[in-house]
Amino acid sequence: MHWIIAGIALVVNLAELRSTYTQAVEDSKKADMLVKLANENKNVAVYQAYLGAGHALQAKHSWNPGSKLSLAQKASEELNAAINKSPNDLEIRFLRFSVECNMPAFLNLSSHVQEDKLYILKNKDVKHAMWNTMKSFLKSCDQLTEAEKKKL
Repeated sequence: MHWIIAGIALVVNLAELRSTYTQAVEDSKKADMLVKLANENKNVAVYQAYLGAGHALQAKHSWNPGSKLSLAQKASEELNAAINKSPNDLEIRFLRFSVECNMPAFLNLSSHVQEDKLYILKNKDVKHAMWNTMKSFLKSCDQLTEAEKKKL
């Protein structure tokens, strides 16, 4: 199926990308697939954000410390670039938040956690296609207080 966003034909639709993302959390082959799918349209901010999330998930699944570091840095670069393109996109903010929450502190790649958390809480959208995934992650996230979790 092809989707058109800003005159760009998107071969992979967002529903497929989102589904692959949720599966990639536990499946390294799906993480590789996510990177491949998102890379096809990385000039579109949300796809670039999924590319970054895909790199982060590849890092999670990698056993090689050098690869983990390189992939974590790529993830951060892609996610930050996506935010620069579309700073008010809830989905992109969530992807960066979820990645940065899981980055080891010593990498210094988690500088937007508080900013993104506040944005997500202020702009939550229960009708968003990814809301159930977002809500599930947020409820289990140690970056949110119990009071913030109850408001979800």
